[in-house]
Amino acid sequence: MTGLARTSNGGVYAIENAPAPKAGESVVYALSWQSGGDVTVTVYGQMNVTERGYSSLKGPGYTAGQNKSRNAAHGGTHYAGKDYGSLFAPTNCGSGVVTSGGGAIRIAATGTVTVDGAIRSDSSHAGAWNGGAGGSVWISCKELVGSGALSANGGGSSYGGSGCGGRIAVWQTEAADFSKWMGAISAYGGGGNSLGCGCGAAGTIYLQSRGETVR
Repeated sequence: MTGLARTSNGGVYAIENAPAPKAGESVVYALSWQSGGDVTVTVYGQMNVTERGYSSLKGPGYTAGQNKSRNAAHGGTHYAGKDYGSLFAPTNCGSGVVTSGGGAIRIAATGTVTVDGAIRSDSSHAGAWNGGAGGSVWISCKELVGSGALSANGGGSSYGGSGCGGRIAVWQTEAADFSKWMGAISAYGGGGNSLGCGCGAAGTIYLQSRGETVR
């Protein structure tokens, strides 16, 4: 794990007090959790790296231009931005425009991962400016259960271009399907606006159960 982390009374596990990047560089942050048993995110609990990816005007998916064409790609493309990273094993952070992109979360557990709260790697709505791209969430476990949320959503904009969605992958080593998962999984692009700046493209979601292989 890089950066500084804390667990608050509200059950939030997040990067905080992150140092600002120096001129010409972009600092990105990730949470990496390895467990020899189960991992549980309870109701109201969070693993959250929202806006902990590439900072403003940084990242491989950032495209310069006027407000309408300035955007951030990751799992999807938008205008001239290029997608990057892995569909099956995502570890990249989201690119930034005005708001920073989402960071990256990796959970490797030999037991069950239960999410009744939220695991988030989003960008945020940039107001009048341009939103960043969603980050990455990659989980490998015995099975995924719960009714919470996994998200790697791009940031919207009221005036400029919106960020694209990030990437989420879940590998189950023992469960044959995802019938015990009752929650939501999203990698939405940021919403468009009335000034003609389009929505960010959707990112990717990959789900793999026991016995399945990449085709």
